[in-house]
Amino acid sequence: MMRKFIVTGAGPGAEELLTLEAVNALKLADCIVAAKRHVNLAERFKKPDANIIELGNFKEAFNKLDELEDNKMAVILVSGDPGIYSLLPLVKKNFASDEIKVIAGISSLQAMCAAAGEMWHDAVILSGHGRPLSSQKFLNAVERNKSVLLFCGDDHSPNWALDLIKNAAGDLASRVEIIIGERLSYPDECVTHIKPSSYDDKKNFDILSLVLIKNNSPWTPPSGRLKDIDFERDNKVPMTREEVRSIIIDKLNLDNNSVFIDIGAGTGSISCAAALEFPECEVHAVECEPDALSVINKNLVKFRLHNMQVHSGRALQVLNELNILNNKLNIFIGGSGGELRGIINFLENLEQPVRLVISSVTLDTLSEAVNILLNNANWMNLEAVQAAITATRPLGKSLLMSARNPVFILSADKA
Repeated sequence: MMRKFIVTGAGPGAEELLTLEAVNALKLADCIVAAKRHVNLAERFKKPDANIIELGNFKEAFNKLDELEDNKMAVILVSGDPGIYSLLPLVKKNFASDEIKVIAGISSLQAMCAAAGEMWHDAVILSGHGRPLSSQKFLNAVERNKSVLLFCGDDHSPNWALDLIKNAAGDLASRVEIIIGERLSYPDECVTHIKPSSYDDKKNFDILSLVLIKNNSPWTPPSGRLKDIDFERDNKVPMTREEVRSIIIDKLNLDNNSVFIDIGAGTGSISCAAALEFPECEVHAVECEPDALSVINKNLVKFRLHNMQVHSGRALQVLNELNILNNKLNIFIGGSGGELRGIINFLENLEQPVRLVISSVTLDTLSEAVNILLNNANWMNLEAVQAAITATRPLGKSLLMSARNPVFILSADKA
């Protein structure tokens, strides 16, 4: 006979929100696994000879649970509903040969929305409770959706969310409302409505809260890749044109786990395009010219890029200041300010992998970059592409094909 495991939703925590089906399962269980805050529920309904395993370290708890004899039944009491950020996948993985049944519970997000008097059918649901959650993913979700629900945790508290939104690019803080639910379903439940723009960071909220962010005017990003006409411009600041920009983005091999540094960012066209296409990618635009920095910041705000930071300064100075030691890097050098060799030497001495793309409109820069990369065994897969674009321009009532300056694009990898 095989063992039977029942993964049961405990609801938000109060006894009256535990379902009758869950209560009946607890009464029949030979063993109950429960987190510390749910042990009282296990004690309340267990039969006299049932064993309770307090869920602290998952591995230790599962090892004890594995000692359950055949033909016995165990209940794993999980917070809220088993279908939302619960132990259910781990239970299925560790006890695949046993019978597993799931009993639904009232999720804390349901309790949160009920307490706030709000719907949740169209909410984006995020969790920072024992799970990685980047600031860029969180802010982009808030920016682009009418409703976001956040399960909070030690590293992602309500104060973390409030601080991020209050300091976010553009006017995000003035456009959203935040509702924080603390101690949901308990007698001391507290539901607080806050405008982030007037948030007082002296109040600390309960770590295990739920946060509902309402945005009545969510932003929809442009579809497809950005065109040149989409950008804020300044005739004194150079910009990589859209056809060449597409080639560079492709050559960079970016993904949502990338850390991308755009050196000599100009108008920020490469940075903005990368940040929009990969909204969870961490993007850094490096520029030292005041006019260019002004344009980059205008474009950052225009495209509401919460995964992009602008750095004022020389490339080597900024590279030394950035905390990039544990990430795979994707680097684009559009302008080096005479520091090309120094930048490449800096990247070469990093321990992590680097994907490097360099653009050049002069033979001097092309020659220098090729000589550095070709004669250095640390750089592999060196490729060069020349992009010579000819595009139409008006000529009276007709169109004339007009050639643009050719651009050389180099790419290489460092393991």
